[in-house]
Amino acid sequence: MQSVYGLDISDHSAEMVSLRKHRGSVLLDRFGSAEIPPGVIVRGAVEDPKKLAEILTALFDRVCGPRRGRIRVALSLPETVVFSQVFKLPAGLEAGMAAKAAAQEAFETFPMSFDRIGADTAVIERSENTQSVLYAAAERTVVDRYLAALRDANAEIDFVDIESHALARALVPRNEAKPVLVVDMGDKTTIVAVVEGNAVSHSASIPIGGNHLTTAIETKLNIPLEKAEELKRRAGFDPSLDEGRIFFIMQSPMMELIEEIRRVIAYLQKNGGRSVETLILAGGVSLTPFIVDYLASNLSSVQIRRGEPMKAIALGSGLKADEFVAGGILFATAIGVAMRGLGLSFGPNLDLRKTGDMSASRKPKNILVSVRSLIVRMKETLPAPAVKSSSKITMIAAVIFALVALGVAGSMAYSVVRRLRGGGTGAAPVPTAASAQGPVSVTVTISADQPANEAGNILRARSLSIELTQKSTVTATGVKASVEGRASGDVTIENTTSRSQTLTATTRMLSKEGVLFRLASAAVVPAKGSVEARVAADKPGSQGDIGPTTFTIPGLSNDLQTKITARSDAPMTGGGGSAVTDGDLADAKKILTESLQKQALAKFGENLENGEAVLPELTLHDQVSWNGPKVGSVGKQFDASLTVRFATLVLPADEIMKRLQAQLSVPAELAVPQYAVSSLTTGARQAVIRAEAEVRR
Repeated sequence: MQSVYGLDISDHSAEMVSLRKHRGSVLLDRFGSAEIPPGVIVRGAVEDPKKLAEILTALFDRVCGPRRGRIRVALSLPETVVFSQVFKLPAGLEAGMAAKAAAQEAFETFPMSFDRIGADTAVIERSENTQSVLYAAAERTVVDRYLAALRDANAEIDFVDIESHALARALVPRNEAKPVLVVDMGDKTTIVAVVEGNAVSHSASIPIGGNHLTTAIETKLNIPLEKAEELKRRAGFDPSLDEGRIFFIMQSPMMELIEEIRRVIAYLQKNGGRSVETLILAGGVSLTPFIVDYLASNLSSVQIRRGEPMKAIALGSGLKADEFVAGGILFATAIGVAMRGLGLSFGPNLDLRKTGDMSASRKPKNILVSVRSLIVRMKETLPAPAVKSSSKITMIAAVIFALVALGVAGSMAYSVVRRLRGGGTGAAPVPTAASAQGPVSVTVTISADQPANEAGNILRARSLSIELTQKSTVTATGVKASVEGRASGDVTIENTTSRSQTLTATTRMLSKEGVLFRLASAAVVPAKGSVEARVAADKPGSQGDIGPTTFTIPGLSNDLQTKITARSDAPMTGGGGSAVTDGDLADAKKILTESLQKQALAKFGENLENGEAVLPELTLHDQVSWNGPKVGSVGKQFDASLTVRFATLVLPADEIMKRLQAQLSVPAELAVPQYAVSSLTTGARQAVIRAEAEVRR
């Protein structure tokens, strides 16, 4: 059988393998890699297609031979440029409608323009009532630049896959019963992917990688970057070498990654009771000595092992095991994408060359309009059953509305927080005249899932949801009883010249306040462009804890110092002084949550229909993400942001008023009812309410 070429491209390198079937086995008969200079690819996006084409041409010639002619390759797209999410939709939707529904939900969710995108969908799980549809998209410009570079390198594309999916294919056994975490540690970023049922259900790109470990050693020991890299590879996480010096230095950046992994494990356990038992480590950093042992000691509930992409693959003749197998983990993504090309894949077969364009004019005004329009389209396309058609549409509508509130957690029981006026505990005896009648009351169930019944004790209600984010600052109040550190933070380096500028590690950055900082690692600033970089104060102490500011670069010529500058948009922190306490974080989250709840109630109010009302007691919230300092972080103030998802069950006020009026013995005017909520289910889908109103005299 003809060989299949798998290609994995990152910011720093390109890896290529050739797989073929031979007598029932899979052989790896060729492989190769090439370094990619800084600036050619930045955060997964190709900035210099011509230079990339030159690098790939040389790689292809070396692997396939200079007389190779035009070859066909399967490409894996970096996780950093892909947006993907799994949406739960009604099981009755046919494939075309399910794809459109997923695209519409992605349109509302993904932070990207849908004018020119490459996108694809795949059903990854089905049940009796729902289907899980994966939707993935990347900006068309990003995809086209990869395709252009490959065309110039005399190659054609079989398909464009996603990095995390290729990794799962190479590292996770088929039909694994429980969720598996794949953690791929690269130089700059780490991919954390959740693999369930032969498919990636969740993935995230975390900005922590091997370079952060090297930089920590470089900064702490004040040694050249190359020496720091050598120490990392030699000592790793072995606490017995160098008196554990390197081990302790690398713990700080690694703990950030471990916390992210713990959050993913906790999320899976909380949402559906899915427990992770296995973590597979991949990427170049996975070869760091004792890293598996270190992770295992911090994640005791999970079995951790280094990935084995060559476990079921044999080496072709002429290839030596000691040349490849030890470093085979570096080629895991390329192997995974080539396995799909051979027809050995499991899970979704996505191709991001497909067009998924959706013009801005198609975007609905809000998510409620989106859901309503989808239901209308479903009604138009679903075949009409012989009986009970309205109940089927009602059921589907309820499922769609459930999607809007998906992921919102809440209490199974909700205490009464609004007291009744007048202290009545039930309906008063019916007098002979309205002037003598006391308060009237009713107890009803309102539900977004159950239809109204003839008895009138169940009322139909709508469930709404919204996700909001707000930024603030956290002021540290505690006392840090440790040695002062070096303040650090992120800067944006801007270059207004027509030539790129390379800045080495430890390049000086002088703030306008006169505080000296140094680059944590080398950076290439593109011509007429900018780049993000990490800096640390030259000296330890609280004098480095400064606010957002601008920087000059003293090492440049006087002329270039005015054309190549830097700025920080957030404070530098970590120099010394106060430390963040549990109370600081709790106060900040409380203030942000209260502010967001007011915004959510206002937005819910904008979407009410006639006869409806919103009660705070019928609104639940769940924290989606918190980006801020950790307890013990040293500094004065820290930027923070909180994202919260709110769900509310809309009160059918007019319908409740009708039932209150039915309690009157003679016609009379009722005061504004007072409501008590005795229970509210998870997701704000159903509640039991007692309403009471005074008779106006």
